[in-house]
Amino acid sequence: MNGIGTMIKKLSLCALSVLAALPVGTVALAAEGDMQLQQVLMLSRHNLRAPLADNGSVLEQSTKKSWPQWDVPGGQLTTKGGVLEIYMGNYTRQWLAQQGLAKNGSCPDSHNVFV
Repeated sequence: MNGIGTMIKKLSLCALSVLAALPVGTVALAAEGDMQLQQVLMLSRHNLRAPLADNGSVLEQSTKKSWPQWDVPGGQLTTKGGVLEIYMGNYTRQWLAQQGLAKNGSCPDSHNVFV
C-alpha cells in the first residue's frame, strides 16, 4: 500500500474508532427494545492545511532554512488535503451504508444532515 493509502487508512481508523462506539451500542440497544438510531455525531479535524505563519513571520525569521512553498494561502486546505478529505468522505459513506445508516446512491435531505 502506498504512503497516501496507509495515511488514509490510519486517519479512517482513528475517526471511525470514535464514531463506531455510538452506532454499535445503539444497534445493540435497538435489538432489545423499540429504539431507533436518531443521530450520529462525527468530529473531524481538518486535513492538510498550509501553515498560518508565512514568509516574513517570526517563525520564518528564526531559521536559515527556507520553508516550503504552498499552493494556497495560509490556513487554507491544500490540494492534497482536499484529496484526502474526499477519500475520507467516500470511506465514511461506504461504512455508514454497510452499517445500514445511509443508503447507497442517494443523498440525505436537509432535515437529516447538519454541517
